[in-house]
Amino acid sequence: MEALDYDDMVLINAPFTREIRDNEYISNLKNKLKEKDVRLVVIWVETSVEVCKQRMIARNNDRDTWKLANWDEYIKGVNFNIPSNLDDPDIIDDLLIFKNSSEEEYEKSLKYIVDILETS
Repeated sequence: MEALDYDDMVLINAPFTREIRDNEYISNLKNKLKEKDVRLVVIWVETSVEVCKQRMIARNNDRDTWKLANWDEYIKGVNFNIPSNLDDPDIIDDLLIFKNSSEEEYEKSLKYIVDILETS
């Protein structure tokens, strides 16, 4: 919230996996943002499970050690479903889907989302 005092756009790169599906949390967040005269835009990154695993392997980060060693257990706890509770059909940019399982998907999604954000 403090960052909004310095700029009109703040990007947060975080999973928020529990919060994103909590309608009360989202409603409270939207109300706080409204007080600052800004709105919430969620960009959901959609990636296949296999691509996710391959990227973790390539990333070779310590935080992924347990996940990769216990992949089946880890992946059971991850919800890859799009949080449709955020999608208001009357608002074009409340929930944007960024497909990212291939370079082609990435390029198309980047153009699509930038176009929407620049016009809203």
